[in-house]
Amino acid sequence: MIEKIAIDVSKKLNATPSRDFDEMVGLDSHLGNMKYLLNLENDEPMIAGISGPPGIGKTTIARALYNQLSCDFSLSYFMENVNGSSRSSLKIRFQEHLLSRILNQSGMKICHLDVRYERLRNQKVLIILDDVDHLDQLDALAGDVSRLGPGSRVIVISESQELLHQNGINYIYHVRFPSNEEALEIFCRYAFRESSPTNGFGKLSRRITELCGNLSLCLSVVGSSLRGKKKDEWENVMRRLESSVDDGYIQRALRVGYESLPDKDQILFLHIAVFFNKKDDDHVNTMLGGCNLDVRLGLRNLVNRSLIGLSTNGVITMHKLLEQAGREAIQRQELRTRHILINAHEICLILQSDTDAKAVAGISFDTSEINKVVVSKRAFQSMRNLRFLSVYKRRNDGNERVYEFPPRLRLLHWEAYPRKRLPHRFCPEYLVELDMRDSQLEKLWEETQFVHSAT
Repeated sequence: MIEKIAIDVSKKLNATPSRDFDEMVGLDSHLGNMKYLLNLENDEPMIAGISGPPGIGKTTIARALYNQLSCDFSLSYFMENVNGSSRSSLKIRFQEHLLSRILNQSGMKICHLDVRYERLRNQKVLIILDDVDHLDQLDALAGDVSRLGPGSRVIVISESQELLHQNGINYIYHVRFPSNEEALEIFCRYAFRESSPTNGFGKLSRRITELCGNLSLCLSVVGSSLRGKKKDEWENVMRRLESSVDDGYIQRALRVGYESLPDKDQILFLHIAVFFNKKDDDHVNTMLGGCNLDVRLGLRNLVNRSLIGLSTNGVITMHKLLEQAGREAIQRQELRTRHILINAHEICLILQSDTDAKAVAGISFDTSEINKVVVSKRAFQSMRNLRFLSVYKRRNDGNERVYEFPPRLRLLHWEAYPRKRLPHRFCPEYLVELDMRDSQLEKLWEETQFVHSAT
């Protein structure tokens, strides 16, 4: 009974309208259009779509809509980051996750695909699926919405109108670029905390808004980076945006936002872009402890610069365009000075040649496009400062070499790890996160080991 009351109270608290969206330019118009499209007075279950280019504000609109409407539904769920998720082989796992979240019952198991409808047919549900990029994901997560409860609504967010049409979604709201005046207001709200330019900055504001391509994400990042700066600094940013002719306007604008950060905040930004997006702030603070970074202060700075979001429960979110900007920033660095390695072919060369890599603190290694990975016996052991190691594989290639890991690893993520145990001399004292999914592991280590705070 106490647990049920706690869940009910939690639902009511989560349904309390937030004022986080009140100042967003043009949002009322978007929400009005979406509510009209959803025809909320109609009891027929319905699926609708939101489309538009990346960085235009699709997710923000959907979150604000969810915030307003969720209290009118018996069950509601906003599913993030569908993009890149597993295809048809994991349909049941998708549905188990969805039902567990919606029905507040962890560890649910589904015996056949139609169970989702048996559990939801009498429930008025609101489901929002963010960043869908494949038809199989829609089939797994949405399916036949007519079998949901009366008044149910499913909203699918995708960059592709074609994908939505292919799934029979005919009610689509396409988010268009803001008008020149709306774009200027968006920029000014971040640059001046006002709806119009400060005296003497009008011409500069209009030109920079134009160079940002009227894209909301770019306007917020560049505007935030210029807040409180002198006019000559504005002029310098404008010249940089005008002169970077080899890059698109999005890349130019986001690069300005990143390069305006102090060095330590740049380091934090890059670690989030590669390793810690969608992680909670306490976890990141633990991971980066002892790295000569004030993580709490750095996170506040990144939020103030509109480079990350931080939810009320501490979850860090970074837009995928900013993730990409972070990876591009890493690749612009000289290889011998990089703290983070992400290029698969460069990582292969370093691992097979025993190259001096004392500066390397993190490796994110996607081997899916590499035919064969050759790792020298001492490759990882010689990386004394390596703390974060993520290896992504699509299959077990049968290589059973025992890798000697460095002593200060905090993150070890190795998909399809080929051995039945970790190296005999591996010391997990500093380990915070261990993820060995789809591996051959039967035993972690031979003797009792002290683990600081692993998850």
